[in-house]
Amino acid sequence: LVCIANVDGLFYKVNPAFTTVLGYSQAELEGSPFVNFVHPDDLASTYHEVEKLSNGEMTISFENRYICKNGKYVVLSWNTSPDPVTGNLYCIARNVTKEKEAEQSLIDGNRLLDESQSIAKIGSWKFDLLTNDLVWSEGHYRIFELDRMPTDQLYEAYRSRVHKDDLAKLDKVSRNVNKTGKDFKIKYRIVFPDQRVKHILEIGQPFKNENGEVTELKGIIQDITEITMAEKKIIQKSKE
Repeated sequence: LVCIANVDGLFYKVNPAFTTVLGYSQAELEGSPFVNFVHPDDLASTYHEVEKLSNGEMTISFENRYICKNGKYVVLSWNTSPDPVTGNLYCIARNVTKEKEAEQSLIDGNRLLDESQSIAKIGSWKFDLLTNDLVWSEGHYRIFELDRMPTDQLYEAYRSRVHKDDLAKLDKVSRNVNKTGKDFKIKYRIVFPDQRVKHILEIGQPFKNENGEVTELKGIIQDITEITMAEKKIIQKSKE
């Protein structure tokens, strides 16, 4: 969408894309204040951006929502520059509504996944065997009670949480996966500075490169502390 807005804040000229996207005729747009079409919640930020031009900035880039004739809103991404002689604004906008909807859908999906992992006490992970880069989901961080950190530092932090008697068992499983390329399932304990212990169930799957070498592992963990404690109580009661 291409347009010229004059110094009074009115649409002076608009190209056909404006009428296609917004649904108004050229006559309805030209001569009308452009702020009449801006979503009320975006007016303050729009004024703020335009004010930058009067303060000497030569180009501004921003996004806002415009109301269409059918009552729906579209998201427009703007690039605007003033004419140094007339002061008129030369503006180009791109309709990014679909991109924004896709972005919001991804955010909502990630939020749902995070909430689901929290409820189920589950976390997901990915480990690069070549670089030792480890990536965790939010649920994984919650279970291990660690703050987010760079992927190249997470591996050591992860191992520092694992019970020392279970590290050898984990390393044995890792070697076996590299050798056989088979999925794995393992239970181990993690220990916190205050000596609390959690029981973890981990399920993983190896991924190979074009040469058939295992280069990456992906999987999930689940906090099974309550289940493990309940099982121990049942066993103890049975013995009694």
